[in-house]
Amino acid sequence: AQDAVFSAVVELPEPRVADELDGLEPLSSPVAGNLWKWLVQPGDHVEAGQTVAILEAMKMELHVPATASGRVARVLRREGQTVAPGDALLTFEVP
Repeated sequence: AQDAVFSAVVELPEPRVADELDGLEPLSSPVAGNLWKWLVQPGDHVEAGQTVAILEAMKMELHVPATASGRVARVLRREGQTVAPGDALLTFEVP
């Protein structure tokens, strides 16, 4: 009998941006999906628990809450972009 040989091409996710955060607090994606809509922009002040983005995963909308109160420093992903669990979506300046 012959042994079966399998090969697969694995797409690596985009690099995480943890090394580029410059001391800012990141907000990471909780799931794999598509970034459907931003509800905040850089410079906006947000409260912990406030929905800042909506992800689409398995045909469902998932509201992503801010993990801290502060000012949105940078938006790191664009609407329509695929994200993986743990990908930084934005950064906060936390007082």
